[in-house]
Formats: sequence, C-alpha cells, structure tokens
Amino acid sequence: MVNDLLWTLVDAARAASGPDDDRFLRRLHHDLIALDPDDLVGFDVQMDAALAAAYRNELWAAAYVINAGCSDDGFVYFRAWLIAQGRHVYNAAMEDPETLVGSIVMDDAWEAELEDFLYSARRAYLELAGQDMPQRPYTAPTLTGPEWREGDVLATYPALAARSEHRWR
Repeated sequence: MVNDLLWTLVDAARAASGPDDDRFLRRLHHDLIALDPDDLVGFDVQMDAALAAAYRNELWAAAYVINAGCSDDGFVYFRAWLIAQGRHVYNAAMEDPETLVGSIVMDDAWEAELEDFLYSARRAYLELAGQDMPQRPYTAPTLTGPEWREGDVLATYPALAARSEHRWR
C-alpha cells in the first residue's frame, strides 16, 4: 500500500464517525482487518512516525491546557488522539496548537486522549495473523521546541485556555 496508509484510513474512519471516538475506533478496526498483515505493520510504523513528529513542547503545553494537566503517559495518549483527528487537524496543530480550539468538547468527562488508538493495528494483526505483530527496534524521540512553565501556559494559548476554562475551576 501507499506510504499514506495511516492518513487514508484515519481520515476515512473519522469522516464516517464524526467526533465519536468509539465509533471511530470501530470503523478503523473494520478497515484494518481488511488489510494484509504487512500493511498493518506499515500502518503501525507510520503511526510511530507521526507520534514521534508530534513529540514537541508546544503540543505538550497545548495538551496541558486542554486537559487541565498532562503527564508523560497523558502526552502519548494526547498525541494518539491528535493523530486520530485526521491529517488536517494534525498538520494544523503542528503549525499552531491553538487551531485545536475547535476540537475541544465542552464536557467535564471528555479528554483529548485516545490510548486505544495506539493498539489498533496490533489488535487487527493479532486477529488476522493469530499472533502478535513482530517487534521492531524502538528509538525514543527527542522532545523538541521551546520549554514552557506551568504558570505561563494558559497565557501562551489563550484561545485554548478560554475554551477549556471550565476544567481549570
């Protein structure tokens, strides 16, 4: 398959499911199990690359504002959520995290995290091949971008802070 497999499938699943993450994951699983195991590995490799590219301080600060805090694990789950929003939202946020303001749900139970998305290709692979996806060498990404301080982060992203203010009370 093409090198764009991740975005092709994510964009199709997001378009079919709207903002509902559970529907998104079900639709994506349906599409993933239609692939062959090699394509599932390719999807997983592309997801790892997108996760690594988004390992940026600016996005961590945005996740902190949106979710009213963000741990190391929470930032991994945030980046998974970001990728699951589709190529357009991901690329826009990579340029300017404030563009995520339209993706915030005004619900106290909602968080911009989607841990289950991280395992979608591996689950499909196990279902199709009857075994775990082969392990690949892992190189931890390097955090890039300007550092931020908790006391300043709300002022750094005022639109996100205004949209998320109900979480900060």
